[in-house]
Amino acid sequence: KDACVSRFEKGGRMCESLSIGAMSAVEPGKLLEYDAEKCVFKNSSLASAALRRTYRKGWEVAGL
Repeated sequence: KDACVSRFEKGGRMCESLSIGAMSAVEPGKLLEYDAEKCVFKNSSLASAALRRTYRKGWEVAGL
């Protein structure tokens, strides 16, 4: 049996930081200010919208 090599808490933070970095392509050249507590960019509604996804009915994810 293989053991999990990484904790989900660590993986979640890593994925969040990679997603934040990817948002730089949404508004190239703009310094984005991220609010980790609220999971939004303070100065870009466009980049904030790109962080979320609208799920089809029946496929919603609780807490997202």
